[in-house]
Amino acid sequence: MSKRIDYMETNMTKRIDYMETNIAKKIDNLGTILTKRIDYMETNIAKKIDNLGTRILFFYESRAPLNVPSINFPTYFNQTTFNGSNSQK
Repeated sequence: MSKRIDYMETNMTKRIDYMETNIAKKIDNLGTILTKRIDYMETNIAKKIDNLGTRILFFYESRAPLNVPSINFPTYFNQTTFNGSNSQK
């Protein structure tokens, strides 16, 4: 009877070890799959944001004239003080 119990105990130990190993492999595989999916989603989102930024940039560049007149700051500040009065009077 003792041999039978020893055999059953050994058999159950092997089965439990196999199940633990199998579960560990499945968890590892699931972690790998999730990591790959998250990396793919991050890459895809980054590409979409970059594409959107490029589209917005092209949209505004196509709307705005390229030769926008700029203020000549030295001349402007020589003629007008900060309180708005004309310093050349």
